[in-house]
Amino acid sequence: SATYCEDYAGRLAALGLEVTELTGYLQGQVLAVHPAYGEMFAAFHPAGLDGGERTAWASDQIRKLI
Repeated sequence: SATYCEDYAGRLAALGLEVTELTGYLQGQVLAVHPAYGEMFAAFHPAGLDGGERTAWASDQIRKLI
């Protein structure tokens, strides 16, 4: 939500920091990974997700980033 973002930005500002960019490269990798390499990428998504669930999670994360 906008309130959450403003609060988070305020906490960072109090430390002299600001958000300058957001990244989604790991989520993109999870989205595009070949099933043969799925186990190698398990550390980059929530445990217990498989196949379509993993794809749905990665897609959702990228949509939130954009």
